[in-house]
Amino acid sequence: MTTERRRRRSQKHHEALTLFFETAARRLGLDALALTTDDGRLIAGARAPAAVDLDVEWMGNVGASKQRAEVPFEDRTLFVRRLSVNDVFLFLTSAGREADRSLDDSIRRILA
Repeated sequence: MTTERRRRRSQKHHEALTLFFETAARRLGLDALALTTDDGRLIAGARAPAAVDLDVEWMGNVGASKQRAEVPFEDRTLFVRRLSVNDVFLFLTSAGREADRSLDDSIRRILA
């Protein structure tokens, strides 16, 4: 018998991604994470409790619209990465520091 290590789960993609982003932000020390479509629509996002002033939806929209690796945003820097998921281009935007590339495969798996 195997033990399930994940405690918070969801069968809905956007909820599963939000839970994953909450954990990843905490573990990696990020202020926030947002995954958006190429036109800036938020798929999922989460922020650290200390970043209550940060609008994750707006942050993701800015990241997708600028399509640059680093974008000044309010008093922070956004780090933007384009990734292909199921032959669709999405944008992963993080605040505080660049998100680890190891998140990409987990995002693809959740959205598969």
